[in-house]
Formats: sequence, structure tokens, C-alpha cells
Amino acid sequence: VDKQRIPRDFVEAIFQRANHFIAYSRGNRDRLISTACALISKYYRDYHGGEIKMELDRNLDDRSYLYGRLLAVYEQVERRTYDYEENREPNAIRYQTAFSQHPATVRKVIEEQLLPYFDRLKVKDRLFYRKEIEEISNMFRAEDMKNINKQLDYLYLIGYWAERAALRKGKNEPKEEN
Repeated sequence: VDKQRIPRDFVEAIFQRANHFIAYSRGNRDRLISTACALISKYYRDYHGGEIKMELDRNLDDRSYLYGRLLAVYEQVERRTYDYEENREPNAIRYQTAFSQHPATVRKVIEEQLLPYFDRLKVKDRLFYRKEIEEISNMFRAEDMKNINKQLDYLYLIGYWAERAALRKGKNEPKEEN
């Protein structure tokens, strides 16, 4: 509003709401997350002088951002095995709040639960998503390993949103070979 700085408590409040997005319907969830990401982006621009883009940044190696990207990939793997009318939430969404609090611990749980879904994917899809997870995992820095299970910050929502949008657009989807 009037190009003023966004107060931190506004950003914290919407982050806390967006951090529990299982409580919202899918349409409301998308609106909530996109609004939260916009406020977080403005917050970082105002207070940290950095520009946070809403499209996927494959070079950003921030720990929270990478975990957000992983969460989006986990969600997509499971959703790819669903029938058209299936409306249940994937494990990544159900564990999202716990994931943001203890990402390394919950990541292991989600990955174990994804094994049967990987088996149901076509081979090219399976290879694509495994490669995507491996690439993201390899981007974690050595200093991140000291605090690997530390609570995630605002950037995880941006990473989640950006990866999910890229996967939905099909930029990162496996291509059919001729």
C-alpha cells in the first residue's frame, strides 16, 4: 500500500496461515499461497534488497527454497498416479506442516511412502522425477547439513510454488520421444 514496507508481522501471519494449507480447499489454498508468496517477495525486496522471482530459479541453493521444491516434486509424483476424479490429498500435502518444522525427518517418511507411487509411474516419468529429486538434493550446501532439520523459513513457500508451477506448465515434464 502506497509503496510502503510490509510489516514483518503481516508476512509472519500469512506465512503461518499458508504453512497450514491442508485446512483450505484447493482453490483457496492456491490463492492463499500465491498471496503469501507475493508478500514474501516484497518483504525480501524491502528488507534484504534482493529480488525473489516467482518463477523457478534452478540456481538458488537456499536450504528452505530447495526443501520447498522437493515438496512440490513429491506432491506431483503422487498426483501423477491418481485417476482423473480422485480428489484425495497426497502425502506431501498432508505432512506439509510437519515438513516445514522438521524437514529432514519428514522427508524420509514422505519418500518411503512414495515408493509404491514410483512403481506405478511410467518408466520415463519415474526417471524424470528421480532425476529431479536428485538434482535438488545435490544442491544442498555442506553448511546446510549442520542445520538440516531446522525449521524452514519463508522461502520454502516460494520454492514450492515455483517448482509446482513449472511442473504444471510442463517445462519440466518428461518429453515423449519419437
